Amino acid sequence: VHDCSYISKDTFTSLELPISRSAKSLEAIIEKYFASEEISGYTCEKYVSDTHESTDLDVLGNFCKKSIRRHSILKLPDSLLISLKRFKYDKYSTKTKISDFVQFPEILDMSR
Repeated sequence: VHDCSYISKDTFTSLELPISRSAKSLEAIIEKYFASEEISGYTCEKYVSDTHESTDLDVLGNFCKKSIRRHSILKLPDSLLISLKRFKYDKYSTKTKISDFVQFPEILDMSR
């Protein structure tokens, strides 16, 4: 088993967060955005292997392994703009506004 631990670092001053029907507060939306996500069939460009089994090959013969993607904030900017993506698109590219109520805290704790 190879642990790549490749980290991409970017500077930012804003977050665009998708609204989920299950998340009713800004804290819940942020928590969902920063949760780990498994990505199957992706190989990190930094990963190099001399040996791998045929079960690690996809239908096209390309090497693939499970990867975990996770967003995290190493250092908050002095000012952070948070916008909520209140529109979703269906398979026909029809735009629908999400009008669900989202509760905002008086003070947002970003230390987690």
